[in-house]
Amino acid sequence: MFLRELYYLYKIFSQDKFSHRKKRDLQFFFLKNIVDHAYRNNQFYREFYSKKKFHPNMLRALEDIKKIPCVDKSALLKNYRKLIDRKKMKDYKVTYTSGTTGEEFSVYLDDEANDYNNAIFIRTLMDQGYTPFRKLGFYWYREESNSFFNKFGISRKVIIRQDSNPEKQVEIIRKHKIKYLYYFPFKLLELANSFDEKHLRSLKLRRIFCIGEVLTEKMRAYFEKRFGCPVSDNYGLTEFNIAAYRKPGMTYYKTNWDSVVLEFEDTRKPGIKRPVITSLSNYFMPLIRYRTDDLVMAENSRIKRILGRESDFIKAGKKEVYLGDMVDKMLDFQTVKLFTFKCSGNRLTINILPKQVHDKEINGEIKEAFMKLAFKKVSVTINKKIGFSERGKLKLLDMV
Repeated sequence: MFLRELYYLYKIFSQDKFSHRKKRDLQFFFLKNIVDHAYRNNQFYREFYSKKKFHPNMLRALEDIKKIPCVDKSALLKNYRKLIDRKKMKDYKVTYTSGTTGEEFSVYLDDEANDYNNAIFIRTLMDQGYTPFRKLGFYWYREESNSFFNKFGISRKVIIRQDSNPEKQVEIIRKHKIKYLYYFPFKLLELANSFDEKHLRSLKLRRIFCIGEVLTEKMRAYFEKRFGCPVSDNYGLTEFNIAAYRKPGMTYYKTNWDSVVLEFEDTRKPGIKRPVITSLSNYFMPLIRYRTDDLVMAENSRIKRILGRESDFIKAGKKEVYLGDMVDKMLDFQTVKLFTFKCSGNRLTINILPKQVHDKEINGEIKEAFMKLAFKKVSVTINKKIGFSERGKLKLLDMV
């Protein structure tokens, strides 16, 4: 509903100007309401909280959020029938994410939550330099028409499909005079490596917003050099919209505090945390203190760097190698357009999609670099094509 979306847009811009204390008070008000609602109306949470001896009356201040027991994706999948009123599912918008068991995990939103998330999305991109009356090149696997804003020329999305080759992407960008891109990092890497710098800069892009995959600092700097515009990173989760984001020049990610409560749990890895997130708007399918699969570096309750998942830390003999460092290592080889890794113990196969100017002697340099990194045996395989998944992501690592 356009009027409601317009109201929410006005509301979130207004409340973002609140004092720190007023923001915390409002965040607690949102939290208290959604926990009360879940306890009264949701069978899963009512039974789960009773079993864990938690009651909403125990929430007296925002700090009391620690008293609420955490949930994770596997628990929600096991109790899906209790979590969702299946008779009402058809009346709600659905988004999808993968399940930890391989089963698809559907997240449902009511119209109000969907409208609120649309407003948060626009504010997030505007804070990163987006002009809302300009078209947004939106890399996605399906058409998106879930916002009334789009119909009135605000944040108009031009879909760039996951099966579009680099030439097709450039054609779409030029045809629609797109100046802002919303992309997964490895699809952007393919595009960045498919043309020379002069050609890419001739697109005259103003901002690129990355989301959906790990964006290392070296990747970000590389994209900025190639495209000639600022590149920012967004911590987006299908379950929570954009939870946090980092603009160029910022040390920490800025949390969308009026959309989520972001907490961190310690892990066995020093200095590395696991985000625990609470949605403040999804009443139909509450996600309260939801333990994510992600790992981040965090300081002072703020994200400093997004690392990926636990599986992105690879055991190679006695050493542990971070996948992001492997990506950065591959960026040193400018004649490689795209790459993936296949790992078995301390043996590594690097699948590369070379540029036309690629010299096979460079394969030896790649092997040497990764053997120095940790791996005992490294092989390089040349591919004619490296494909993306149906939902647009690159399967970067295959563990066998």
